[in-house]
Amino acid sequence: MTRTSSAWCSPPPDAVIGASSDDSPGFDSGSAYVFTRSGANWSFQQKITASDGTAGGLFGWSVDVENDRMLIGRPFADAAYAFSFDGNTWNETQKLTSTSAGFSPGFGRSLDLDGDKAVVGDMAENVFGVDNVGAAYLYRHNGTAWVLKDKLLPLPLAEGMNFAETLVVDGGDVVAGIPSNGKAYVYSAFVPYLDGCPGTGGELPTVSMSGRPETAGVVTVRIDNGLGGAASLLLVGTQAASIPASSICTLLVSPILATVPLVLSAGGPGAGSIAVSSALPAGLSGTTIRLQAVVQDAGSEVGISFTNGVAAEIF
Repeated sequence: MTRTSSAWCSPPPDAVIGASSDDSPGFDSGSAYVFTRSGANWSFQQKITASDGTAGGLFGWSVDVENDRMLIGRPFADAAYAFSFDGNTWNETQKLTSTSAGFSPGFGRSLDLDGDKAVVGDMAENVFGVDNVGAAYLYRHNGTAWVLKDKLLPLPLAEGMNFAETLVVDGGDVVAGIPSNGKAYVYSAFVPYLDGCPGTGGELPTVSMSGRPETAGVVTVRIDNGLGGAASLLLVGTQAASIPASSICTLLVSPILATVPLVLSAGGPGAGSIAVSSALPAGLSGTTIRLQAVVQDAGSEVGISFTNGVAAEIF
């Protein structure tokens, strides 16, 4: 039986189809086929194989393509390969491999691309002596090469989980699936930390982020559960802090590099909210931004209530 995988993108190309059981250059060495479309007609463009392809590697088990970047998995060689398009031809640029000791026929069984981010799964990886737990590797493209940024694991660990059998990366989120038991794990680049302090009625305001944490990416910031109609100030910095502002309120961002004045929607205690969206400026790649909001609230201990902090590493 021949196993195939496929990915679609336009332009270029229109379709990439993996044929992991292809026997050229060796039995089950695998390949991928690129096709382009003109109107209703499809035409073959290129056959791709691994530069170090050998029998049994199953190159083409998984494929994904976006604009001029492509990833192809070769799980029985514990590898995934990056390609770039020069306007005419797809060229191999990099080989990605697992960081785990020993061989596991899993790295490259699943993968996904999203802009400058890529995620590659190894559903058979042994973790801390536990067999076949699985792991997901998150990469960032720095303009020249793919760089490993994080290794995602499920908790608690259990033998035979086969975590990351399926993968999706979208904006600041990675979803890793375990279809055999119907579970999926969600990992976010936007990480809340610590708690704020309550306002009127004991309501605790919150701040959160979503979107694309990358240069020129659009990020949405939400303040919720504040005092309705109250003035608020969003604090922006790059360092976490824990500076007491009262017996129960703590400043979680310092130094404060920028402030954004906002007014929450009308209502009573806990009803005030607002969402604002903005494109991230250039020059933040590789840094972490941190936010906290303060809400004017006479019912709080110090006349203002504080949200939690939230952090995001910018790709």
